[in-house]
Amino acid sequence: MARASNKRSEFIAALERVMGSATTMISRQDVKRIVEAEKVEWPHWLTNGLEFRNGQRGMYTVSALLGNVGAAATQAPQNSGVTVVAKRVKKIPTFKPHMPAHVPSVEVAAPSAVPVLVDSAQLGAATEQFTHQSLVPAVARGYVPFGHFNTVRTIIASGMFYPGFVTGLSGNGKTMMIEQICAQLGREFVRVNITSETDEDDLIGGFRLQDGKTVWQDGPVVVAMKRGAILLLDEVDLGTNKLMCLQPVLEGKAIYLKKINMVVKPLKGFNVLATANTKGQGSFDGKFIGTNVMNEAMLERFPVTIEQEYAPVKVEEKILVGALGMALDEKGETLDPFYSSKAVEFTERLVSWADGIRKLYAEGGITEIVSTRRLVAIVNAFVLFGYNRRMAVELCLARFDHDTKTQFVDLYSKIDAEFDELVLPTPAVVDTGVTGVAAEVAPSEPSPISATPVSTVTVPAPMNPGAGPWAPAPRGLLTPEKVIAASGNAPITAADVKSVLPADSTINSQVLADIVSELNNLLKA
Repeated sequence: MARASNKRSEFIAALERVMGSATTMISRQDVKRIVEAEKVEWPHWLTNGLEFRNGQRGMYTVSALLGNVGAAATQAPQNSGVTVVAKRVKKIPTFKPHMPAHVPSVEVAAPSAVPVLVDSAQLGAATEQFTHQSLVPAVARGYVPFGHFNTVRTIIASGMFYPGFVTGLSGNGKTMMIEQICAQLGREFVRVNITSETDEDDLIGGFRLQDGKTVWQDGPVVVAMKRGAILLLDEVDLGTNKLMCLQPVLEGKAIYLKKINMVVKPLKGFNVLATANTKGQGSFDGKFIGTNVMNEAMLERFPVTIEQEYAPVKVEEKILVGALGMALDEKGETLDPFYSSKAVEFTERLVSWADGIRKLYAEGGITEIVSTRRLVAIVNAFVLFGYNRRMAVELCLARFDHDTKTQFVDLYSKIDAEFDELVLPTPAVVDTGVTGVAAEVAPSEPSPISATPVSTVTVPAPMNPGAGPWAPAPRGLLTPEKVIAASGNAPITAADVKSVLPADSTINSQVLADIVSELNNLLKA
């Protein structure tokens, strides 16, 4: 036993040397690299241990091994050019549920006269499709904990049955918080989105047609009970009195499945959390239409109510910087330091703008609000649609009525003097492969570049031709041959570059300087 413990310690020390102490998750490839680099034995206890799996094949959660269980998974995407700051939260003893052995699905016979008591610790999940897959959610890169994160984490990590009701305005991270706590703790997570149509059959289970036979299929509530998972009743205030079938579940007791005459007891670690935009008293201002006044007896079965606010300004800035980095990584683009700082400034102004709107909303000055989810959507649109601030903001505000949208856009324009300026990505290179022919692209078809057979001169990718301070003509007008011809083979100046563009075009001074430098280097070659 001591030898095994020493090998484990040796691998953990090697892990910290190779990957760093802030690492929260590693891949099987990382394990191989550590073993080869540090000459330690393969950690079968890690790769075969259920408690280290995070729901993604070949990925392992190592937060607990390095003592940073609560560290946000904020590793900046490679080549994003954006620095993401990690945040450490208090470490809490983690409950690790016992995973039941596999029990195959069975066809349900006619109910017997006496109820059958099913102990979930022995039975496991009776529904075949859930038996072979982990329900632990994936760790979200860039997630930043805030607000009541530690409070909810304490509840989930304890392993106690202690239901919680999380309430707050739309898009402030209620569901994501619970999901990411489960991801970090390695807890299985079953989310059920409640609607006005949700009934006992949806929640508890019912008979389904399978291969020409009628068989019983557990509902998500029973699946969570049998696996000792965290059950999330999302948007619970949209439900009706049909949710009263959950009364014994909310007491942590066994539930009787009357259709098959069976009693199911919850596995140790099972717990119920609910999210809602109201406190179960309905929405009298009409903001959250469809929400209902919930039964008082059901609300009483949630011992704690957690009021989630929007993230503080500094935290929300970190959230948006993380979203920016991930969007750049996903799109496969990078920003040089100058434009990276411009993009980060944009996220900071978005947060300042949203904070002002929320204060006006709280004072009754306006009837709409900009959520954190909406800000992330704007950042993604900013990257997706060519780094055009105005386009990103207006597209993502179009869900509001015309007057509200106009008001919000006007408010933003007052705090961002560069609202109509574009941020340029590091250019890609495209070679046409045809001697002496440069890439000719119409304004409506953005193309990264023009090319020559001698050498490739990169021109920054057009953002939104015809808009903003940099709006040159079609890319075919700006080719090395034309600029060199305009200079008469003499050293190229900024005036030579501008001479091949329409008189009414403008070009960013930094971009212009880069083009002049590259073309002069080409002439020297």
